[in-house]
Amino acid sequence: MDELKSHTRNQRRMYRIHKQEEKIHDLELLVGSLQQENQKYKEAIDKAVDIAWRYGQTDGDHHQKWVTDQMVRALLGSDYEKFVKEHEKEDYTWDIGIAP
Repeated sequence: MDELKSHTRNQRRMYRIHKQEEKIHDLELLVGSLQQENQKYKEAIDKAVDIAWRYGQTDGDHHQKWVTDQMVRALLGSDYEKFVKEHEKEDYTWDIGIAP
């Protein structure tokens, strides 16, 4: 009888260990995914900052609008068109400016 109880306890321990290993694996996958997403955002921010650095001091409102537009494009990527459409709904026209 003691052997049976011991065996059952060991099975429960093994099951708990297995479940913990599954959770650890899932967390490792999540961390990897978050690191990739973080890298994507870092690259977008770096690109926007580079645009600001290169062209941000250019004179003229039309050039400043272009700089803003290019920075927004860099930051939003494929969501840029959605952003523009949402803002144009509010009786506002998005001005892409003129490149310096």
